[in-house]
Amino acid sequence: MGATDVEVDVLGATSLRVDGTRVELSAQRQRSLLALLTLARGQLVSADRLIDQLWRGAPSPGAANTLQGYVASLRRLLEPHRRPRSPAEVLVHEAGGYRLSVPRDQVDAERFAATVARAEKELRAHGDLGRPSVGADHGTAERVQQELLTALALWRGEAYADLDEESAAAGERRRLEELRTDADTLVVVTDLALGRARRAAGALEELVALHPLREQLWALWAVALVRTDRQADALALLARLRETLGEELGIDPSPSVQRLQADILRQDPALLGTGGGPGDRPPAPSAPVRAGGLVGRGRELATLRTLLATALAGRPAHAVVAGEAGIGKSRLVAELVEQVSAGPGAPAVATLRGVDGDDAPPLYALTRVVDELCVAADVTRPVDPGPAATAPPDGDEDEVGAARFAQTARLADAVRGLVRHTPLLLVVEDAHWCDPATLRVLTHLVDHLADVPLALVVTHRPEGAAAVSGLVGAVARSGGAELHLERLAPGEVADLARAVTGHELDAVALARLDERAGGHPLYVVELLRAGDPAAADPPPSLAGLVRRRLAALPQDTAEALRFAAVAGVRFDAEVVARAWGTPVLETSDALALAGTAGVLVRTDDGEWSWSHALVRDAVLADLRPADLSGRHAAVAEALEATIDPVRRAAAAAHWRAAGTAYAARAWRSTSATAERARRVFAHDDEARLLRDALAAHRLDVEGDDDQRFDLLERLAAACRHADDWDGAALAVTEAIAVAERMDRPDLVARAATSLPEGSIWHVQRYGTVAADLVHALRRSLGLVDPADRALRCRILLSIAVQSFYIASPDELEALTDAALALADQLDDDALTCVALQQAYSACWRPATAAWRLEAAERALLLARSGGHVRHEVTCATFRAISLVETGQVERARAELPRTLALAEQHGQVTPLVTLLLLHTPLLLMAGRDAEADRALAQVHELRERLTMSNLTSAAASLQLLRMTWRGETEAFAAALGHLEGHPEVPLEMLVAVAMLRLGLDDAAEALLSSFPVPDPDETYMGMVVAAMSAELALRRGDADLAARAYRWLAPYAGQMAAAGSTAALGPVDAFLALAAAASGRTPEAAAHAEAALALCAQWGLPRPARWLLGLREQHVF
Repeated sequence: MGATDVEVDVLGATSLRVDGTRVELSAQRQRSLLALLTLARGQLVSADRLIDQLWRGAPSPGAANTLQGYVASLRRLLEPHRRPRSPAEVLVHEAGGYRLSVPRDQVDAERFAATVARAEKELRAHGDLGRPSVGADHGTAERVQQELLTALALWRGEAYADLDEESAAAGERRRLEELRTDADTLVVVTDLALGRARRAAGALEELVALHPLREQLWALWAVALVRTDRQADALALLARLRETLGEELGIDPSPSVQRLQADILRQDPALLGTGGGPGDRPPAPSAPVRAGGLVGRGRELATLRTLLATALAGRPAHAVVAGEAGIGKSRLVAELVEQVSAGPGAPAVATLRGVDGDDAPPLYALTRVVDELCVAADVTRPVDPGPAATAPPDGDEDEVGAARFAQTARLADAVRGLVRHTPLLLVVEDAHWCDPATLRVLTHLVDHLADVPLALVVTHRPEGAAAVSGLVGAVARSGGAELHLERLAPGEVADLARAVTGHELDAVALARLDERAGGHPLYVVELLRAGDPAAADPPPSLAGLVRRRLAALPQDTAEALRFAAVAGVRFDAEVVARAWGTPVLETSDALALAGTAGVLVRTDDGEWSWSHALVRDAVLADLRPADLSGRHAAVAEALEATIDPVRRAAAAAHWRAAGTAYAARAWRSTSATAERARRVFAHDDEARLLRDALAAHRLDVEGDDDQRFDLLERLAAACRHADDWDGAALAVTEAIAVAERMDRPDLVARAATSLPEGSIWHVQRYGTVAADLVHALRRSLGLVDPADRALRCRILLSIAVQSFYIASPDELEALTDAALALADQLDDDALTCVALQQAYSACWRPATAAWRLEAAERALLLARSGGHVRHEVTCATFRAISLVETGQVERARAELPRTLALAEQHGQVTPLVTLLLLHTPLLLMAGRDAEADRALAQVHELRERLTMSNLTSAAASLQLLRMTWRGETEAFAAALGHLEGHPEVPLEMLVAVAMLRLGLDDAAEALLSSFPVPDPDETYMGMVVAAMSAELALRRGDADLAARAYRWLAPYAGQMAAAGSTAALGPVDAFLALAAAASGRTPEAAAHAEAALALCAQWGLPRPARWLLGLREQHVF
């Protein structure tokens, strides 16, 4: 795994991107920690200073431990691919503190500062910044302006917004604000250099109002007025400057301003510059330019045609097409569609497009495509289950998962019905912008529709690879193709130029075109549109080329395009007309003219879309923030004025973009959109929207804590259903803080007990702890009614479960003992049943196996006597797990079929998958491979319905065990590249042991050299780590490791070596034998081995027996 690409943004609320994907930083102190480390620019920051800054000089008693928790959590986000226990490379611990190792150009503030400095240097080299020369160097001015606008777009709010005004960030914040004003000033300088004096004058009026003591801005404003034939206004302006400086500072204007005033009075022609620029005149007309044919993609097109032929023959065939923006992905699939649509036996074709920033309801576009195909084919449309099928926000995880899966299955069944009648080519363009619910359904189609004539072609950009990884992985598993489009070779550029212009370009023009375009197809076309590609100084950027084309359009059309750009990638003329305040007919005419110019294209449903996203980007880049805000508000109003619920839902994004003045409408609209996402089980989108709603609510001066608590409560539920347990913990933590601020103990209690009770696995990921949540839960104990023993019992158990990976065994037992004592005092069987289940989870480690078995059996009796079926299934599952752990395998084998049947009968998917994970290793060790395969297949099928933390790692361990016990060396080697898991789970040890068992000794040694062998911990993973350590010690001759493993394992002789409910490996005695043999204690090794072989015979596990006999023969014990 290569180095992680980390980008940190501090020009606003602290945000983080890792490998191109934005990472959520929901906790305030987590954002503040990252901001403080970023502010240090790679220097060491002491732990004491971090604590002082994060706790504002008043740290809590556990602040040092909490800081370590924040650091550990932040490290997981910064380096998601880091191997367990390998040294951190990004957030580095050094003596006394921490250091953030991120290149300066990966921090937005540093990029911004460097861009401003570079821009000023370049512009100074081309003339006087106070009187920019028009026509001096248009190419440089255009490029520098675009770089500055891109840099200014990095600002999302106050710099280092997550740090206090009193903090060390205050000085840096002031420096960056000064640079921001410098950047705005330099943009105006480039406007003047490009002959855009009127636009410069408007911008300077705003800047002077913000910075009335900056003489440079007044002077530039005067120059702009002179260049628009307003000399009298320019002189009046400088008189105002003299008055302002006199009143505010008691000084006169500087000599340079006095010289400017004199030059205006004598009408110095130098003030006008040297002539007009591109802003004053349209570009020279060029020869007609056609769209051009498909060039340089013959191999890729042939691959897609072959795949489609496979689908037409009745078997699914899929492809992924990846490439940068404008590289020709859409052109390639359009050519495929055009070719196959014209031939005999043509398939049905449908296109689904992801849209950047689209706030249409999740699944809307996919559902519409499927509906339209069903109507066209006269096939039954997917049935809308209605509101009754929607799980409540606080619904059971299995209920939500089952309903979500049912929704996915309905869409899949509709597609299956379609392809029974005719083959289908489904094109998904810009899949990286599709909502997660749509990607989930598409992945399901690829994974589950077999022997049907379906071809799926997916396009995406490389920077969006993380978003589509699940779908791309499914295509790879199906045997589909993955195509990466590269830039064109010189000969292909010549072919494209001929196709576009209709004639051959001479060698000089072609060489210049290829040099300027760099083989990028869209750039080639735009350069040809701009005129002579061999000109000495063609515009330096694609945005500049697009601007030249737009400059030739009439003003009305340009204004319509500004509203259209704000409206989105796809838009309706009626919405643009409403936002613009212009009749629909007039607006349609303006848009039609843009269509004729190739800026817009008509869609099949009568709407408009941009010819390319980069064209829209160029229009948006020229809109100033204040103008952009107003247009977003106008578009939002226009969307809400329609009766179309989809358009009304899209208004939320525009209200948010409109800024602080519209915060109240933004959060309410976004909250409503989140509710619509919940109703279609798009919980990822729901959580994202609720976070956006909370951000907008923070800006609403009339927003209150009741509203905020409600949003946070909904966010916690959405995160829970989306398997984002970190996000759920953060939401609950803030909800508790809000309830405290309101002095509402009832809400404190509601928030503190809102995380699931009676879960089989821990809701948090392996090795993680939500430190803020634990502190908040502990505070809540002091706020709730001391007489409410039931509530105190539940909070104590929540603290224990949430503290699992950080508290000592004694601390966890004290918490659970106190909670169980409260439950027993109340004589409440239902509460005691739940309490026993949570105590089981909180105390889950090998040393408590016997106690947990007793607790599970007692809870099971209470569940049955009370008629609580869900708790009965959970408790029966706990009992089966403990029976295996304690070595009562025969009893477990007898109980498993009954418990599996009970879970299936009542639709309890989480216990069902847990039982399958428990049963599969037993089947493998017994040699019952067909049954093991069926169980494993059922696990993979049911994974879609679950949001169980650590399930991916558990499933991966089963795959490893399956191939290892069967001796499938080639399959094992092939699977390693696709192995999924969580970086904190020690899967590497299991992989290394499997390699050694399969004879891959060199590969095993290479892997083992990349990480230190960990010591077993006091969690359910400790047993497996100790067992694998014993085997590694024997095979590598490591006596010290063997001794440590033996001491750890010795108390558990006669039991099963397993990671709780997963990864059963065989009798502990077998690994005691290996550890003793590696330590040179041969008699003890032999005795343990005999005991292990007896247990294997008793438990019916021939494979571990054969494995142990082989090692005994090899190592002679």
